[in-house]
Amino acid sequence: MGWPVDGHHPYPNPSRAEQATSGQCSRVPADGMSPVNRVILITKARIFRSRAQGAQWTMKIKFWGVRGSTPTPERRNARYGGNTPCIEIRLANGTLIILDCGSGLRALGKRLLREFGHNPINGYVFFTHFHWDHIQGIPFFLPLYREGDSFFFHAVQRKEEELKRAIEGQMVSPYFPVDTSAMQALRNFYDLDTSPINICGAIIKSTPLYHPQGCVAYRIEADGAVFVLATDTEPGSPAHDSGLRDLAEGADVLVYDAQYTPEQVRGEKKGWGHSSWLEGTRVALESHVRQLVLFHHDPDHDDPFIEGLVQKARRLFPDVVGAAEGMEVSLPEVELVRTFKVSVASRSRSSGARGQRTHAL
Repeated sequence: MGWPVDGHHPYPNPSRAEQATSGQCSRVPADGMSPVNRVILITKARIFRSRAQGAQWTMKIKFWGVRGSTPTPERRNARYGGNTPCIEIRLANGTLIILDCGSGLRALGKRLLREFGHNPINGYVFFTHFHWDHIQGIPFFLPLYREGDSFFFHAVQRKEEELKRAIEGQMVSPYFPVDTSAMQALRNFYDLDTSPINICGAIIKSTPLYHPQGCVAYRIEADGAVFVLATDTEPGSPAHDSGLRDLAEGADVLVYDAQYTPEQVRGEKKGWGHSSWLEGTRVALESHVRQLVLFHHDPDHDDPFIEGLVQKARRLFPDVVGAAEGMEVSLPEVELVRTFKVSVASRSRSSGARGQRTHAL
């Protein structure tokens, strides 16, 4: 079903949805960054001048998981992170949007509980697809176990029951100690077509991507800014390639699947449904994107390898960064805030290594 973008209520059962989302579109306080037992390096890079003088940073994006295929909690990945995909978006009016529910969702849930305290949490969750690395954080998302919280799960061109089974199936016996009856939060499931929908003032559009069992890219237009997520996509299908470029046109930020090298995409990994930094630069250039973020890092690509891919991409499209856990983006002016763990070994390295960390933003 496609929902209107003219301000009408987006849910087919307004009474239930209005009850669940009471107060959702009012401003809520944002949590400050105060991690414990970490050495924090924060770099702020104002990449572009705002499109309008005096523009405020209103849409905020935070990366909670950036790794593809499987979590990799290894020291060699400490800089970019090992959790699988999960992106948080906050609108100026406080609306919470979550894109994908990989293992990074667990940390997001804990942060939300600290932020909201006893107040209800309401969130809109959008899945790109149902492969394991994009849903595996759901059983560990603590707000789902709390009565009074409400979450609205969306997928494109998937039947409502298929969406529900994908979410709940991973908790049936013998795979998990409890089933979804332990979840006290209100959960609603919605199957969408590719028509634009309006979520508390955010216009969300999608287009199919070329990936085994299907996947979609999302475009979110809100607060004078445009954010696009295009993960799990393989180039080579003219219809899908054209649709993605149309969706990404003029985006402030494009988050793009760069799991493989160009050589792997053409060779041993052809047909696996992923892309490279090279195709990401092509899409960014052809779609007039302002900032490209390489995403869905391969489990076997450690920090130096990913940094090497970023450097190669910058030769063709200067405004490129590698997605990293803890990285925040504020729009419409593209400001990046980067926090990450530093091990004892890392702290003993030369200042040149630390300078590379800063440049990675």
